[in-house]
Amino acid sequence: MSACIGQRAHLKGYHWALPRQLTFPPHLEQLCRQCHRTIPVTRHRLIPALRSVADEAVAVMEVTDAGGWDRKFGAIGPLSYGARAEQGPRETMEDFVTVVPRGNCGFLYAGVFDGHQGPGAAAYLSEHLYEGIAGSLQQAADSNSGTVGKLGRAVLDLVSRRNGQPQETPELFYPSDLTKLLKDSFVLADKEVLAFLHSQEVREDQLAGCTATVLLVRQDKLAVANVGDSRAILSRGGAPVQVSTEHRVYGDGDIVQQEIDRVESTGGWIDDGRVCDILAVSRAFGDTEFKGEGLQGMLAHGVEDDMWTQEFADSVHFTSDPVVALPDVTELDRDEDDEFIVLATDGLWDVMSNKDVVQWGRKEFDKGRTAQQVADMLATMALRKHTLDNVSVVVVDLGGGKQGWLPPDKRRGQNPFMNMFKG
Repeated sequence: MSACIGQRAHLKGYHWALPRQLTFPPHLEQLCRQCHRTIPVTRHRLIPALRSVADEAVAVMEVTDAGGWDRKFGAIGPLSYGARAEQGPRETMEDFVTVVPRGNCGFLYAGVFDGHQGPGAAAYLSEHLYEGIAGSLQQAADSNSGTVGKLGRAVLDLVSRRNGQPQETPELFYPSDLTKLLKDSFVLADKEVLAFLHSQEVREDQLAGCTATVLLVRQDKLAVANVGDSRAILSRGGAPVQVSTEHRVYGDGDIVQQEIDRVESTGGWIDDGRVCDILAVSRAFGDTEFKGEGLQGMLAHGVEDDMWTQEFADSVHFTSDPVVALPDVTELDRDEDDEFIVLATDGLWDVMSNKDVVQWGRKEFDKGRTAQQVADMLATMALRKHTLDNVSVVVVDLGGGKQGWLPPDKRRGQNPFMNMFKG
């Protein structure tokens, strides 16, 4: 029986805070063997008998020295977040969520991973994608290269005023080009995922793929990288700002046409809104049959499954991969009107619009709800609206903008870091 995911990631200075290690009864393990789905003993699920895996599908990585992290970053503390995952009506759970509240250079990292053709690619990435990103961030901090941003200058100013002398905070440095960092990290991670999938013994496990939407955010900066059809939206001054780009080959719009053109330029084709009549997204991790040597296997299997003729297969000539893991990246300076951000797999967006999520989220935050409560309620709402997919949601509270969430009579003094947006 092949393993579904590899060794749990061990990033220096971090440990897995959630989920706890789970033990499953033998009859449930046998059920998974029969359908070629293995329960990873270091994590969670894939048990068709279980419909809700809200706790087990969310992994949280914490720094070993949380107090030291808080001291380094000027007592600002980590951003408040909430994460929830639900299996919904699907027979298997292929969504994964990872959150690193106290990441390198003061960033919170969050990722939602939506698997297809099995959980292997999504499970692997949920545990390993941050390793490469964290390493690149740490290089900037160690070398004092890049930029400290508005947050770094605000921390330096605050600490200097408190102590009466300038202070050095090299940990606040981050690469000036987060877009390049994230693109390079995604491409490298895909090579690792493909190698992992090729090592699986069962052919069905080798075919897994996944979409991914990841976020890096701190008090002065945010960056979102995305492949596939999950989504991230920012609530800014009460208006939804979509900060991710979805990669589909059906529907209307310039992005859809660009993806169609890119796929066709490689020798691929679009049929019924799917890449090569099979895949519903045009960018993804894994999917070995759409990359490299696997392309010829995909053509052969299509003939075996009567999807097309041998004559058609012989006429296809791929010049490059029709499916890629190169992300689109949105990089923004934080604004004083930023209120919260939501990352979610398409199980949420299939039944709720950007506007609905922002309006509903603002209302709940104004009631005093926490980010965790908002994430829980969004996932539950998707189920009540009869989503047909797994649902994973991450909500990061950015403080409710310049007005904050609390009513005026309960507000504390102005956040000293709000001054970073002035001037």
